[in-house]
Amino acid sequence: MYKNKITAQPFPGEVIRVDQKAPHIFWVYCDEKSRLSSHVTLYEMTLKDSGILFIKQPKPLKNFFYDCIQQKTVRATDLPQIIPPANDDDFLGLLGISKDTLAPNTYYWRAEQQFLGRSFVYDSLQYLEGLLYYRHSNGDQCDQWVRIDNGKTSKDILLASRADDPEVRISSSFCNDSTFVRTQVSRELQSEGSQYTTYEIDSTQIRFHYTTKFDFLLVDEAKYSYTQTQWTHENQWVQTIDAVDTKPFKLNGLNVLGRFEKVRDLKQSRTYFQYSVILISTLKSLITLEVPEFQGTIFDWEVTDRWVDVNLDGYLDLQWYDPNASGSAGSYYQIYLYQPLLQTFSVKPSELSGYDLQVNAKQRTVTSFGKSGYYSFQINIMHLNAKSQIVLTETYRCKEIGQGKLQLRYQKQNAKKILYQKSKEVLIENFSNRESIEQEMVRLKS
Repeated sequence: MYKNKITAQPFPGEVIRVDQKAPHIFWVYCDEKSRLSSHVTLYEMTLKDSGILFIKQPKPLKNFFYDCIQQKTVRATDLPQIIPPANDDDFLGLLGISKDTLAPNTYYWRAEQQFLGRSFVYDSLQYLEGLLYYRHSNGDQCDQWVRIDNGKTSKDILLASRADDPEVRISSSFCNDSTFVRTQVSRELQSEGSQYTTYEIDSTQIRFHYTTKFDFLLVDEAKYSYTQTQWTHENQWVQTIDAVDTKPFKLNGLNVLGRFEKVRDLKQSRTYFQYSVILISTLKSLITLEVPEFQGTIFDWEVTDRWVDVNLDGYLDLQWYDPNASGSAGSYYQIYLYQPLLQTFSVKPSELSGYDLQVNAKQRTVTSFGKSGYYSFQINIMHLNAKSQIVLTETYRCKEIGQGKLQLRYQKQNAKKILYQKSKEVLIENFSNRESIEQEMVRLKS
């Protein structure tokens, strides 16, 4: 804004929000670090006849979002365990609630802390006051609410909830200056044995945008379900397995679904985590892959570029992105070939695995291109026969060797031996781009 001559003074950070409070008065929010931190400051600015904004007050104003909201995240585990046995008449009156309006077994009582650090005057006419309270209803259910009062009207916002029968947990968070997220998790017993207990768990996350007057607008809602199995030994918990399943879809004529598992093992007073993704048909597991952590992998099993007929046998193979091997060299893909007679995938990655793979069905080739620099790269071209077997591999390698020189190398081999190879040194200055280098490498074939 300062460089574009919109403001007369530079701001100490990134401008993330501008509110017009009057025809010539603006509130500008600046973030020095992250919107998730508490480094946001608020400036009031006036618009001059020149069209340039000037800071009205040299010191930043109290920031509504980060200075007043002292408790930004509320979890179900934070709720009190002891429920008062009776109503608080004085507090009911403070909330404007009479006993006649309360449902059976519904009680309100005062919270020890306030939601807003103080009453906040957000313009010259109105103020905000946040009153935090708890509600007990439906037997063992305990809710935490905040009542936002502007002097004329008030609104109640559910922050957290806890119930044990059925088991439900609700938590919420004011993520930044305008985003509010509420998460609800419900758990229901599915089956149990002498050494295990299985629960079915549903999780829903709802995201809202809110204004300075705490008006909420629904942005999106995400739902997923998973099962949790807890294993015990001699009445001691030893392992928990969380499993998330996708919706079934068709693959190579089979009805399959994807599953993500997170295994927690308790060994020697330490907890170990193991993550894996599994592709399952109606009869058996087709493939299991260990992954470093859960990053939404389970939800994109159906993406089209994941299933490619790499060996050109008419069946879709699994092209699995490997983040550990990927990097500056390119995107590395592990190829797990489908075995139609066994109706499963190979346990080990195929020789067709490589960087930035390209499949040419007409020429029956699979090409891998990996690089470690602009002048250092390797191209592997694998030729397949009618039985989808690799019968010939051509390798082009370019390596920078110093003194302004490159070493170009070509090699052709089959499964048994090297059939032909040739190399030469060239000057970098003789080539305008990588394509011209590749053309020179092709000449090594003859």
